[in-house]
Amino acid sequence: MAKYLGTNDREILDDAYERVVLHLEIPPYPSVEGVSVLLKTLEKAQPKARTANPEDFIDARLVRELDKSGFIDRL
Repeated sequence: MAKYLGTNDREILDDAYERVVLHLEIPPYPSVEGVSVLLKTLEKAQPKARTANPEDFIDARLVRELDKSGFIDRL
């Protein structure tokens, strides 16, 4: 996180980590809402993002397989 946030300040990094962890779902299935937010942030740089269907970017097969196998529960 330090690399991508551009800081080594422990207080900032700890706060950022806690904020991210609060929003994680377990198991981590991708959501239409989450992809919609990402597409919205891309609109300026990629105008096609405005009309893109979020569902076209979601493939939960890997997460589903890990979930069904019990792997995620064992973490």
